[in-house]
Amino acid sequence: MAIVAVDDTDSRSGGMCTTWIGSEIADRLPDPTAYLVRLCPAVEHKTRGNGAVAVADDTVTADALASIARDLVTAHAVLEDPETNPGVVAVESSSAPTEVIDFGRSAVHREVTREEATTARAPLDARTHAWGNGRGLIGATAAVAAVLGRATGHPSRWLRSWSYETIAYREHPRWGTERTVSVEPAKPIIARRWPAVWDTIDPTAGVCACVPNSPCPVLFGIRGDDPDDIAAVVAAIDSEPIARHTTFHTNQGTDGHLRPATIAALTAGRSFRTAGTVGAEPRDHRGGRVTVPIVAEGVTVECVAFAPTGPFRHIVRGLRPGDRIIACGEVEDGSLKLEKLALTNRSLTVDATPRCPGCNRTMESAGRDQGFRCRSCGTTGRYRRRVPDRSIAIGWYEVPPGARRHLAAPLARVQTDLPAFAYRG
Repeated sequence: MAIVAVDDTDSRSGGMCTTWIGSEIADRLPDPTAYLVRLCPAVEHKTRGNGAVAVADDTVTADALASIARDLVTAHAVLEDPETNPGVVAVESSSAPTEVIDFGRSAVHREVTREEATTARAPLDARTHAWGNGRGLIGATAAVAAVLGRATGHPSRWLRSWSYETIAYREHPRWGTERTVSVEPAKPIIARRWPAVWDTIDPTAGVCACVPNSPCPVLFGIRGDDPDDIAAVVAAIDSEPIARHTTFHTNQGTDGHLRPATIAALTAGRSFRTAGTVGAEPRDHRGGRVTVPIVAEGVTVECVAFAPTGPFRHIVRGLRPGDRIIACGEVEDGSLKLEKLALTNRSLTVDATPRCPGCNRTMESAGRDQGFRCRSCGTTGRYRRRVPDRSIAIGWYEVPPGARRHLAAPLARVQTDLPAFAYRG
């Protein structure tokens, strides 16, 4: 099997995207399979969606694939933005060496280096081409690792449960102009095909989550678990003329970037799934963000829901001290940026400042974990009041489709013992 992968061809002006290069490569091959591999969303140097593309074909050589990719990158990406740093990696292989798979897994979870990518490619006899500082070779190597792992049935967890995305591309004269796309005719089909097709519409904002805002060549992208269901939605969408569409195998919607960890083990620049007890009331801040601290084994992390997450912030506001939650998201500046959370146990009582049962005066705290005391008569006791009406139920909650990261798994794709309050559409 011959594979070619490309990364870092997005221009700063937004007029080019890496998936378009992948689509162009696939269009020139007799029997292609296209892949879209999303990498760690927390790295410093990344393209908009931090995605690399790969194309595999059993009927051509790696040399031929490398030549096609090199010519396309030179003619389009480098011409569009001479300061971009594309990389091309082409291999012929039917096996997936452990070091290659481990590198690909790391690239989805954390920032990796060019030196690590070079070491990972060593067993593959790869053909490489690079422009600028060659940073694109990192993502291209990770995409090759993903394809080899998928093709050989490697058991690594990050390679399981992949999905599909069909991306429709605009005619070149329309690039950079306002898009003409209506999903209204497709809404009945979207409703019937959900959750096999997901994140097409953001019902909280009343917008199409499948249509980008940048001036790139993409017209729209439909994501799902079944190519036939995706094709039915694509066919029903009313839009301007489509130059071409390509279906990619992808790790989008898999939570491949998340790793389980205790709060004490959280590391900046990576994404985790962790658990803790809510330590204080949620707080609203200027700019629309909402924060809530969670604690485990004496270590605290502040969880944050930002303004673009919309109604998800109401869920965070509904948490109370003593609640047990699972929090998922990226760690940055000592905070965990929430992508989804699960309320696993609700606190039904909270500390209350009571009135003294003897003299009816307001009591005061007797010290941490020591209850309350009356300054007048000396009566002491621990008083709690019941919270009869909680605004949120036990279960999983997620940010809306318009605020979701490419790698984050929609609750429609998550199997859990708890109820999952998923967005439809």
